[in-house]
Amino acid sequence: MAPKIVNPEALTTVARTHEIMVGESAMMLIGSMAFIMAIFYFTNCRSKLISSSAWNMINLAVSIFCAVLWYDGFGKLIDLIFRLEDTDDTNTPPGAGRIAARFLQLAVWWYYLLFVFFIFRNSVLKLKAYGTVGGHILGFAAIYFFGDICLSNWFRDNPWKVLLVILLFKVAFVVLFGSSFLVKQIFARFSDDEEGLEKWHDQTKDTGTDFASMALAFLIVYFIRFLVLPQSATGAWTPPSIDGELGLSTQRSWILIVLGILTLMISGAVAVGHNMCPSGAMDFVSSTISTTAAFLLIFGLMWKCGNVGHSEIVGQTAVAVILSIVAGFFVLFVALLKYNKFHIKAMRAINLAIALAVGLSWEKVFDASMDAVSDYMTDASDISSARQSLGIQIFFTFAYLLVVFPAWMMYILPKTDEDIQKAMKKTLSEGPLPARSCCVDYDLYDDYVDEVEDYDDLE
Repeated sequence: MAPKIVNPEALTTVARTHEIMVGESAMMLIGSMAFIMAIFYFTNCRSKLISSSAWNMINLAVSIFCAVLWYDGFGKLIDLIFRLEDTDDTNTPPGAGRIAARFLQLAVWWYYLLFVFFIFRNSVLKLKAYGTVGGHILGFAAIYFFGDICLSNWFRDNPWKVLLVILLFKVAFVVLFGSSFLVKQIFARFSDDEEGLEKWHDQTKDTGTDFASMALAFLIVYFIRFLVLPQSATGAWTPPSIDGELGLSTQRSWILIVLGILTLMISGAVAVGHNMCPSGAMDFVSSTISTTAAFLLIFGLMWKCGNVGHSEIVGQTAVAVILSIVAGFFVLFVALLKYNKFHIKAMRAINLAIALAVGLSWEKVFDASMDAVSDYMTDASDISSARQSLGIQIFFTFAYLLVVFPAWMMYILPKTDEDIQKAMKKTLSEGPLPARSCCVDYDLYDDYVDEVEDYDDLE
């Protein structure tokens, strides 16, 4: 039997590819350790300005990360149950089933969160936690719903049609938000807790503002990306994807990056104006501009630096690391400023934009990692294995969320939210919240402690 002829060039190529992948994994491991230590330095700094700014950055980044996990996990579960195809492919317009499923998710999330707010209306911790993450979840639900509309057959051939989608979004938001007044009347029939209903209304308003500003910012940036992308040889427009493209155009990426930096500056100026003329409309405008800056920066860096490695994970990690380094330098820059009320407002707006970009970028790393793990454990070419792969992704997403979300709610959010600090001042003065607080927290508030002490005094 004649021996098999082995191509030495092929062996060399395989070995070199293996070498590169091992080197990239080693760099990511070393970099992650350095990144964790940097977080410890910032959060434990003796300067209150640096530590508070760092905690605010971490809080916003982790909250957006949790929101993406919630939405993505349930979205993939719906795909698995109803056998829907993932169509974030610019060459394949989404079908009516996909768009209907996206709209159903948006509507269900909205009314589900209204119900959750009512249940936890007297728990400041839970109301703030679910309200913050809920606003981001609704934002992502709107992004994918209206993003699929932009990619549909009728809207995908011209970027100016995105403006019609923006108008459609405004109409849909008015209908959804307006329906909350009807929901409030229904809740009022089952409860005479006027103070609790007022808290529910305030949180619904804040969550609706976050949701609307996030979705509108994405559609604005989608419109800009659509205009910036080069046309084909036949003059046809090429629509961008919803999740963004890695290494698409290093030259055109500077347009998005420069616009992102300019929008950051504008967000600070608008925040100062908001401080001088406070109103709900200005709050929405300021939040929208900050979120627009975040999307511009992350999509611009994806175009610019997304092809630095030999895999999607490395490309997404490069973007996340760059944004994290920028966030670190921003925290140090804030500490050097002589604070006044105008600086605080401006820096908070810029901080919001950078933190959103950091959270979104690390979520994309996680999503690429989940795809890689599922592909490694299954055969993506087989239909049954593809469904098994989706099931693995769902399992890891919820398992990861089970670890991250309670930790954020108990140990990160209370360090940055003034309402929680005020309501739990005595409990927080004794140290971090107990682990049970994510489920049972009624006895941790100062008013409950005062009632118990008064009762003991009477006895």
